[in-house]
Amino acid sequence: MRLRCSKVLLLAAAFTQAAVPVLAQYCRVHFTMTNKARHVIGEVNAECPPSWHSATWGNWGVSSNFGGLADSDQFRGFHLSGTQGQWNSCTRDHLRDTDNIYYNHDHNGNGLGDDQWQDGDYWCANGSVDLNRGCPVDMNLDGRCDRGGCVGLTSFTVSNQFLSLYELDWPDGDEFITTLYVDSGCCKAVLSGCTKYGCTGPFYSAYYSTIQSTNTAVEAKVRLKVNYAVFVDVDNYCANQPGRQFRCH
Repeated sequence: MRLRCSKVLLLAAAFTQAAVPVLAQYCRVHFTMTNKARHVIGEVNAECPPSWHSATWGNWGVSSNFGGLADSDQFRGFHLSGTQGQWNSCTRDHLRDTDNIYYNHDHNGNGLGDDQWQDGDYWCANGSVDLNRGCPVDMNLDGRCDRGGCVGLTSFTVSNQFLSLYELDWPDGDEFITTLYVDSGCCKAVLSGCTKYGCTGPFYSAYYSTIQSTNTAVEAKVRLKVNYAVFVDVDNYCANQPGRQFRCH
């Protein structure tokens, strides 16, 4: 169990609108990656032997292409310790099938300690991406913005997602559990009602299943949540442009 907090690092991925360097005018999209239906089957041999550790219970953090490890509920487990849901990170030192409470949760209800399960949607990374959109303009002079700003932004997609799981422990180093890879279709959120000022969310993608790792039977479902988007006009460049085409709503 880790007793410190880690800074979340934010990285860009692939999107429906090309991610570009920060420019004078852009639509900034704020998003969160979440996971649910976390499932751990069979052996986990990360924090072994128990020694002075917290009886093998530990919080699992997520490092991904969207962010780094944090001592929170990035991959919430079934065993409650304070407010956190933890996993048994060393099943090697306990009798399989006879110690359901300590070894593994009996999710299947068959009297055997054969898997761990935790549902509920929890975040694993937050991020933002700036999309080059240009100044809002009224091309037909009807008073409404036709393009630019966040106008016409209808979807937001991330791809190639992975989740590397670690048992968090201080002062020891973090123990690697496994890496999960997400189905290639992940994840597209459909946006609506976007104006020159931004988009008011939240907007969600469907849930996508992870691909089970080869060394540990761990799986989960993930999805994209677009919290909101906002148009950024650095130094009021667009606001200071002359002409009716820039005075649109």
